[in-house]
Amino acid sequence: DTGEENYFHFYNDVLTKIWLLSNSGITVTSFPVVISKKLWDKSYFQHCLKASMLLQSLQWIVQDQQYIVCNRVIFCKPFTHRMDLLDPIFAPLRIEGKGNRRIFLTRSKSRLRYIENASEIENIYSAYGFETVDTDSLSLPQQIDLFSNSLFIVGIHGAGLTNMMFRKEHCKILEIFPPPDLGYLPFHYIMMAKLQGFRYRGIIGQSGKRRYSGGFQLNAVEFER
Repeated sequence: DTGEENYFHFYNDVLTKIWLLSNSGITVTSFPVVISKKLWDKSYFQHCLKASMLLQSLQWIVQDQQYIVCNRVIFCKPFTHRMDLLDPIFAPLRIEGKGNRRIFLTRSKSRLRYIENASEIENIYSAYGFETVDTDSLSLPQQIDLFSNSLFIVGIHGAGLTNMMFRKEHCKILEIFPPPDLGYLPFHYIMMAKLQGFRYRGIIGQSGKRRYSGGFQLNAVEFER
């Protein structure tokens, strides 16, 4: 799948295929399932594999550089943001967590979409008890523990926000978008928050000096409000 190496699309577009096929009357354990070696080697895939009896029971074919010859292939594409498909994936991964942590999800400049006036914004959220988190530096078990115990999640639009699905209790989300003048204002995490019954708000940034490298400005007064 074209999105299999993206943490959000891995859950929303890739793994959901297994449950879509199963719910459609196909005995998925009777067919070999092709997966790319890049995805197979991802630590988050291996964590999901160990947690799910269904995934463990499948006949996996790990494809690297070779071609695969077959007589019949089933391709499928689920509708996105379906709780009946997402819940069986996240259910075995969730842990009990009722903490009230406040986290601000940041991103490396190399990952695009970063706040140019980050120090000004950090001064604001730090004053309200938020801690800075970069999920790239955390293992999946660490992310599950963190988000399970976070009541307030503020973050720049990115795959790290997918982890809100690990939160069992109520949660409040503030998503920070770059300016949409480049034609990019996605709805992924609005939908995920609504599916979970979380309170959601969004704030849109302004064009920055490093616009084409992913940089943007965030109005500090509006952000604090």
